Amino acid sequence: SNNFWIINFKKYEYWFPFNSYHIGRYRKIKSSVNNSRKETNILWVGRNDLNDYEKFIRRDQITHYQDLQILHKMDNALSKYENCIYVKAPKHSNKSWLPTKTKNISLNKKIEYYINPLNDILLFDNLTSSLLFYAIKLNIKFLIFISTNNLECFTSKYQLFINDLINKNILFNDIKEFEKQINYLL
Repeated sequence: SNNFWIINFKKYEYWFPFNSYHIGRYRKIKSSVNNSRKETNILWVGRNDLNDYEKFIRRDQITHYQDLQILHKMDNALSKYENCIYVKAPKHSNKSWLPTKTKNISLNKKIEYYINPLNDILLFDNLTSSLLFYAIKLNIKFLIFISTNNLECFTSKYQLFINDLINKNILFNDIKEFEKQINYLL
């Protein structure tokens, strides 16, 4: 089915509050100039730096955040796509990792204003981005590439979510499989 990425969001609704106009910290955009755009953009969503509080509450993510090999693999793979852009995270610092081969930009507005939910593909390199849940709620195509050490530390409920992502070919730790899925979506 062409809608393989659609996840039954009802199972995860209790994870964060939202109403019909806000999903996490993101606004549902009713009408956008991007909705009429026909071409597909691949938007690699940059991660924020972990602050001291997050390092404490997200100890499971520290190893993943320090594993720059994942980011280099993604950079090499995604540099082949002319329509791929690395979108810097809002709290991106000068010390933050940036791709050297993939185009990267900072946005003037929040990212939801740039996404065409009908055509674009969002790429994530972590499982904690709030934009991930925005994509799930609005059925925006997305893929995730992470290291395997990132999967073992989550609660059993979150592990069920991860299994959904793996079973729907959304979550990958093999770069070749990740690339195959991008090509399939294009």
